[in-house]
Amino acid sequence: MLVIVMLVATASVGYCADTGTSSGTASVGNAAPTVTNSKIWDSTETTNKNNTELTVDTQYRINCTVTDNNQLYDLENVTFIIWEDNAVDEGSSDSNFTHYRFKYINDTDTWDEIGPDGTGNSHLISGSCSDPADHTQTSGTFKLAWKLHKTGNHTGTNSWKVKIYAYDGSSSGSQQQIVFGVAYYVEITVDDSSHAWAGLTPGQTDVLITSPADQDIDITVTTNAKFNVQAKGSGALTSGPNTIGLGNVTIHKDTLGSSVSLTTNYANIGGLTSQNSGQNQAKSFKLWIDVPSGTPDGDYTYTLTVKVVEA
Repeated sequence: MLVIVMLVATASVGYCADTGTSSGTASVGNAAPTVTNSKIWDSTETTNKNNTELTVDTQYRINCTVTDNNQLYDLENVTFIIWEDNAVDEGSSDSNFTHYRFKYINDTDTWDEIGPDGTGNSHLISGSCSDPADHTQTSGTFKLAWKLHKTGNHTGTNSWKVKIYAYDGSSSGSQQQIVFGVAYYVEITVDDSSHAWAGLTPGQTDVLITSPADQDIDITVTTNAKFNVQAKGSGALTSGPNTIGLGNVTIHKDTLGSSVSLTTNYANIGGLTSQNSGQNQAKSFKLWIDVPSGTPDGDYTYTLTVKVVEA
C-alpha cells in the first residue's frame, strides 16, 4: 500500500509597530503686566479729580486697568504709591503728611494699607475697594478707595503724584499720570471755654488771668500747613453801663513784655506764628489786664474769639 505524506509549509508572519510618537513642548513665556487708564474720582465716581485740589479726610477712588496676558491670576499684587513730590520722593518712608502705600494682594484677594499706618488701615476704605470678578480674564479694573490724613500736606500746586505698579513675580508695569493738590484744612478747639481775673482793684496793671488754674488759655489745633494763631475781642468789657476798654487787655504766648492790646480785629498772637502742621497740637497763650483808676465795681464781661490761619 502506497502512503503519500504531504508536507505543508507555512510562512511565519512577524508583526511590527506601524505608529510612533514624538513628545513636544511649547514654551509660553511670561507676559509683563501693564497699567493703563489711571484716574482719580470722587467717592461716587462721577467727577474726575485729576489735577484738582483734594480735601483731606474724604474718600476718593483711584481706578486703573491692569492687563496680564497670562491671565490676571498670574498677578502677585497691584501696588499704589502716593506722595507729595515737593517734600519727599517716591521711595521715601510712609507718613501721614506726605507718603502713602496701598496694595491689592492676589493670593488672598484682599486690600492692605502698607503705610503709614500698617495694620491700622486708617486711610484704606477696604469695603469700597474692588478688583475684577473673573481673574481668568487678561484685563480688568482695580479700584482703590482711600483718604488723606487730616494733616496731608497742603500744596498750592498739583505736586502730589500717584504711581501704580502691577507685579507678577518676575516683571512689573507702571503708570504715573495722576497728579493733584491738597486743599488747606484746619480745626481748632478752645479747651478753656472761659477765663477770668478775680479780685481786681482799680489802678492795677498787668494782672495775669487767675482762671483757669494754670493761668493760660489752652487750644488744640490740627492742620495740614504752617499756621498762625489769631485772636480778637468782641469789644469793651462791660458791666451794666460801665466799661473797661478792650485795649486794656493784652495777649501773648507767654511773655508780658511782648504782649499787645486786643482789638476787635483778628491779629496774630505773638509767639504763636509760623507753627508747624500736625494733629492735635496743644498750644496756649496768656492774657493780662489793666484796670483804670475810677472803674466802678462789677463783673465786666466780653468774648474772646480765637482762630487759626495759614501762615
